[in-house]
Amino acid sequence: MITTLYPGGLSAETFVPYAKGYGIDIDYAQSKALRDGWLKAFPEMRDHLSPDQQANNRSRYIGKTTTGRIRSNCVYTEACNAPFVTKRRVNRVNSEEAA
Repeated sequence: MITTLYPGGLSAETFVPYAKGYGIDIDYAQSKALRDGWLKAFPEMRDHLSPDQQANNRSRYIGKTTTGRIRSNCVYTEACNAPFVTKRRVNRVNSEEAA
């Protein structure tokens, strides 16, 4: 579970209630230790978890896909997930936003 959630921007704090939804009781200290261990095992993820902020709105980020597409006006987790977004997913999100 950890290796799929942390790359998407899930914090140690938000992991606690997320895990509880799957019947896993974990406190913040344990969650932070897991996340710190994950970052130690995958130090390259520190850059991945530091998306560029938009100049005109510091609470929004710029997401970049592995194919070079740029997505602006993202919340933090959207920007962190941008490399994993497929064209099909983008089309679905765009059609939902238009509705």
